[in-house]
Amino acid sequence: MTVYNNVLDTVWSGQGFGFQDVTACTYYIFNNVLANEAEGGLFYMSGAGNVYYFFNNTLECGVDGGPANGGCGIWGEASFSVFDNDWITGQGYGALNVGTRGAPFTPAAVFSTSAGTTNNASFTTIPGSPADLVIPTQASANAQGYTYGQRYMFSPTSGTGQTVGKGVNKTAWCSALYSATGDATARTSCTQDTTYAVTYNKANHTAVASTRVPTSRPATGAWDAGAYQFSSVAAAQPNPPSGLTATVQ
Repeated sequence: MTVYNNVLDTVWSGQGFGFQDVTACTYYIFNNVLANEAEGGLFYMSGAGNVYYFFNNTLECGVDGGPANGGCGIWGEASFSVFDNDWITGQGYGALNVGTRGAPFTPAAVFSTSAGTTNNASFTTIPGSPADLVIPTQASANAQGYTYGQRYMFSPTSGTGQTVGKGVNKTAWCSALYSATGDATARTSCTQDTTYAVTYNKANHTAVASTRVPTSRPATGAWDAGAYQFSSVAAAQPNPPSGLTATVQ
C-alpha cells in the first residue's frame, strides 16, 4: 500500500491515519503533511507481520499555537524503517510513542533509522537521535519560517532551514517502489516532494489538482527532511538584447 501527497489539517478527535491491518502488508508512507491535530495520535501503525516505510513526512504534533493532547504517533508490534521526517513539537505535545499499542505495551518488532536498528523495544525518544529525524519545538520552527499559516504548511523558506539538507537520500527506495507495488506514479512521486494534495469541486464532483509544482529531489546527495524539498533556483534571467546599434554624439 502506498500513502503519499496527503494533507490532514485540523483533526480534533479520533485519530489521523490508522493502519492496523492484522494481515501481513507492506506500507510506503511519504510526502504527507499533518498539522493542527488534537487527537490521540497522528499515525497508528501496528499489526504483527506488517512492514512500514515511513519517510519524508511533515507532522505538527498537536494543536497549533498552544498546549495540546496530540501525539506524534503510536507504533505497535510491526517493523518500521523511519527516515527524513520533520516532527514539530511543543509544550504539552505528545511524544513519539513506539511500541505502545494497548496495555501491556507491545514492543515494535524492528525500528530502523539512519542511526541503527532497535529490535523488540518500546521507547518515546528515538535511539541515537538521527539527524534526519528533525524534532524542533513549534517556537523554534516558527522562528525559522516554518509556520502553520503558510500557504504550504511548515515548508522551508530559505536554504538554511531546519530541514534543508538534513535528509538521507532514498532514491534506491523510490526505484524499488514499482517492482514492489506496480505503482509507477508512486515511484515518480517518491523522487519529488509533496504536491500538497488536491481540492474537491463540490459543484461537479471532481478532484482539482494542486497548483503546487513539486520539486525533484536530487539523485545523489542529501535530501531535505520532511515533505518538502527546498529549491533556491531563481527564475531564469532573459538574455541581453542583441543586434542593437548606437550612435554616440
